Amino acid sequence: MKKTLATALVLNLLATTTYAQTKPHAKPTPKPAATQKEAAKPAEKAEPALQPFSLDSFSSGKIDPKFSGASPATVITALEGMANLKKGEFESTADFNSRQSAALTKKVVGNVGIDDLFPFIAKVQKYHECQNGIMYRYDADTAQASFYVEPRTEVLGGPDYRYEPGSDMPRMDTLELARDYEKNRTYTGSNAYGAETTVTESKGVIYNIAADRIPFIAGPRASMCKDKAPRFSFKMEPSIAAQELPSLRALIVVKPKTPYVKYSFFHKSPTRDDPKELNVMTKALYGDVAKIVIYSGNTGQIYAQFPDTTTDQAIKN
Repeated sequence: MKKTLATALVLNLLATTTYAQTKPHAKPTPKPAATQKEAAKPAEKAEPALQPFSLDSFSSGKIDPKFSGASPATVITALEGMANLKKGEFESTADFNSRQSAALTKKVVGNVGIDDLFPFIAKVQKYHECQNGIMYRYDADTAQASFYVEPRTEVLGGPDYRYEPGSDMPRMDTLELARDYEKNRTYTGSNAYGAETTVTESKGVIYNIAADRIPFIAGPRASMCKDKAPRFSFKMEPSIAAQELPSLRALIVVKPKTPYVKYSFFHKSPTRDDPKELNVMTKALYGDVAKIVIYSGNTGQIYAQFPDTTTDQAIKN
């Protein structure tokens, strides 16, 4: 009986104990150099520098479908370099403050400065009750399209911040802009009892917008995996909906404010039963959200604006 209990305990520890890397996978053999010169590619035309954004841009009722907005990774990385300066050992406080002030007067990207409005483009996702963000939903029986703007609430902090359950830090409204995941790698991991398994490691960065609260998104924030109420609904014929709704984009206009970037880090350790390791850094542009506009990626037609969305309308052509 004692042997049986001891065996069961060891098996349980093997199943739940996390693994450490012991043997990295062999590196891929480099490809041989090309024997012939590749044909010269024509130089790509450089995109025009990003300009300060104006809310008057929506007055025409359309947004250029080719407009790509600001790159979240580029803007956040630039702001990190401008705002996270370190005081030198032999630098006086006055000199450091002067250097920091000078850094914040530089352009962040293109011709856009730290006091300007930044436009970001995000994909409008199909509605799922276990997701937050900007989503659409369509009821073919009633020919009704609905839009959802549901920020996710998160606790964010400085560059070294890790979320701790039960933290009393205030939660912020966040909207995801982009993800940048590295190609998965595998390694052989082992636990304290010598058991080995192949572990798949995923690493990535999530780029978000973070605000203390988006004031024009009223009411309590919706919980994950609960049905959500639409923010805006209107009639749209099925033949048009099939073309337009999957193309939808959201233009989110943000005014940065100090400390400009906030962070969170998530780590999941691998086990024998789930041999996956996950390391995800969240970098969020911190500021005030001035406007959210949902528009067609095909034609640029604006379907909804928050705030100041018009009343329900029938869209036929």
